[in-house]
Amino acid sequence: MGRTYGIKQFEKVTGVSAHTLRFFDKIGLLSPVRSENTYRVYTLEQVSIAETIVLLQKALFSNAEIKEILLDYGSDLMIQRLKENRVKLRRNQINLNRVLDSVDQHIAYLAELRVIRSKLYVPFIAQLDARAVGLIRLPSNDIVDFFDAGDVIMKDPAWPHFKKHGFILPREKIAADAYPLETMFVFDRRVAKKNPATLAAGKYLCMYSDGSLENNARVDALVQQAVANGHEVGSPIVIEQVSGPVVEKTKSDFLIKILVPIA
Repeated sequence: MGRTYGIKQFEKVTGVSAHTLRFFDKIGLLSPVRSENTYRVYTLEQVSIAETIVLLQKALFSNAEIKEILLDYGSDLMIQRLKENRVKLRRNQINLNRVLDSVDQHIAYLAELRVIRSKLYVPFIAQLDARAVGLIRLPSNDIVDFFDAGDVIMKDPAWPHFKKHGFILPREKIAADAYPLETMFVFDRRVAKKNPATLAAGKYLCMYSDGSLENNARVDALVQQAVANGHEVGSPIVIEQVSGPVVEKTKSDFLIKILVPIA
């Protein structure tokens, strides 16, 4: 009979758990012989069979399909089926790579938020390049209407959580604690295709703040601070969403970036 293994030994050699081996036996996928004392006994040849079963499972074959393959492993039909599942695996690999890229982006984003929270309310000057965006203009002061309009264009109700966006505010319409929401910008090619625009390059007095994009009193406060420091303030003022409901629990916890053009 050659070299044999008890179920625990076979588990160590193949890496297949005893529980799984019992299941394989139950469904007739890999059946050991029984010793005189009725213990399960596996042969040396079954080591490679067990490893092949695990490989085929990872290759997206069902247990029923694996049984068929093992019965006629070298046939042309089996080669074709392996090729077909290879295509599925490649597709899964591409999708997994996309997921990994997304996870990396989230890690970087959350790390950036930790840094931003340590810099709240601290003004800084930045020289920014021009940025291409798409605009959503509405005769509405309700931010939800802008999100709904974005849903129609991008066909994705989750877009506010993953697409950088904000509002363009004419300076003359900014009051101490209020301003109209008339023009939203979104970094998305579909919105840009419909209504393209550019956020102007130049020098900006910037500040990170908590609170939402709606009627944030720190917008006017930063404008007044720029004036008090002798800067010539331009228009429009830009406010960008930094974090929102995916990360924060309440609107007061949201983070925004305020950008005041200065000369």
